[in-house]
Amino acid sequence: IEGYAELAWGIASDGGAQPLKHGFKTTTDFKIVFPIVAKKDFEYRGEGNVYAEINVKALKLSLESNGGAKFDTKGSAKTIEATLHCYGAYLTIGKNPDFKSTSAVLWEPWTANGDYKSKGDKPVYEPGFEGAGGKLGYKQTDIAGTGLTFDIAFKFASNTDWEGKDSKGVVQAGANHSKYGLGGDILFGWERTREDGVQEYIKVELTGNSTLSSGYATARAGANILWDVGAKVSMKLWGLCALAATDVGHKKENAANVNGTVGADALLTLGYRWFSAGGYFASQASNVFQGVFLTTPMQKDDCAAYIKLETKGSDPDTSFLEGLDLGVDVRTYMPVYYFAAPADIHFPVYGKVWGSYRHDMGEYGWVKVYANLYGGTNKKNDAAPATKWSKEYCGYYECGV
Repeated sequence: IEGYAELAWGIASDGGAQPLKHGFKTTTDFKIVFPIVAKKDFEYRGEGNVYAEINVKALKLSLESNGGAKFDTKGSAKTIEATLHCYGAYLTIGKNPDFKSTSAVLWEPWTANGDYKSKGDKPVYEPGFEGAGGKLGYKQTDIAGTGLTFDIAFKFASNTDWEGKDSKGVVQAGANHSKYGLGGDILFGWERTREDGVQEYIKVELTGNSTLSSGYATARAGANILWDVGAKVSMKLWGLCALAATDVGHKKENAANVNGTVGADALLTLGYRWFSAGGYFASQASNVFQGVFLTTPMQKDDCAAYIKLETKGSDPDTSFLEGLDLGVDVRTYMPVYYFAAPADIHFPVYGKVWGSYRHDMGEYGWVKVYANLYGGTNKKNDAAPATKWSKEYCGYYECGV
């Protein structure tokens, strides 16, 4: 496998046309001589204090017919990331840096028969922007054998290359080119592996990004500077799990949602062995619930919450019996929205109870029995014909071997 990644900056005069176009451009390429491989990740890492590291994600190569008796070799890769390390300092190019803050992510909704995630979407607020560029940083892991990790990085990007093309190869019209953005990431962490194989950690992660001028992206609010900040503190220690995170920022909005003001969201989860609970808040401007729970933009600030009891046979901190999984989970989404709705709707509560047992049979075989029960109050904000939905509850179950 041969490959390279290149980050260049250029300027094009276009015969003296004004304004001049300039920006960063990322170029990557790879070649596989032998063997033909299925889809997999590939990693190369050098040795010493100064070395190169190359990561190829979702690499695949195949022989495909071209309509006749001949076959052509075709290959592709999702991303190619190249990093040059020098005594803790590093430069990463190939894969464009992430200038979006996604520290607080709502727990993934259940996907019963297409419910909620019917579009394959996930309720995530991600203020920020995209661009082609690189990352320059300094990282130290397991400092003096203490398990401490420190990583600080500076990111830079432009919205187009020097030909005025964005990351999709589309030429941006007018003056919407040659715009730049900067960002930074900081990570402080500690981790260890217990004798029973469970990993414990404490992490503090911070990020901040901003465009340097307006007009970086074309949108209803495209004339504004795009920026975002995020923070996350996570911990898993002695069976106790905790996570606190928040995102604040100004992102471009589509034409249907003109509330392109500063949005925010926050997440807090706590758990100890079998028990966990959490709460999530999202401002109206974040519009995080549209597309998953709503077909229209959010009308006001809203929230979500859950409480769960669970035992996993494979988790030393919660296991009662090897191979036995049991749990109950109760959630609510957007209670503020439903309180403001007509009387047809009632407070939205959803629940799930599940259990399974897996028994190993020899070295390569096993048998598993399971049963799941889901239930919830009515979710629609329009009344069904001749009813008020006031007594509407829905549920389903599944069981099998």
